[in-house]
Amino acid sequence: MFRHVVMFWWKAGTTQAQIAAVTAGLASLPERIAQIQRYEHGPDVGVAGANADYVLVADFGNSDAWRAYSSHPAHVAVVEESVKPIVERIERIQYTIG
Repeated sequence: MFRHVVMFWWKAGTTQAQIAAVTAGLASLPERIAQIQRYEHGPDVGVAGANADYVLVADFGNSDAWRAYSSHPAHVAVVEESVKPIVERIERIQYTIG
C-alpha cells in the first residue's frame, strides 16, 4: 500500500467558501479516479497550536496508482481551480504502509 499525505497552509484572507470549494473538489475525486483506495481530508480542528490548516491522506495500491491519480485531469482541475489560488504553503510525503 502506498500512502500520500499533504498538508496545506492557506493564504491570509482565504474565505470559508474557498475552503468549502477545496473540500467539495477533493470529495468528488474518489468516484472519478479508480486508483484511490482510501481518501480522507479536512480542516484542522484547532486543538494543538500552530498546525497546518488542512490535510489530505490518500492510499493507493502502489506508486504507479498514485502517479495516475496525480496526473488525472480531475485531480489537476481541483488543484488548479481550488487549491492553487489560496495556498500559501504545501508539504507532502509519500510512503509505503503495511
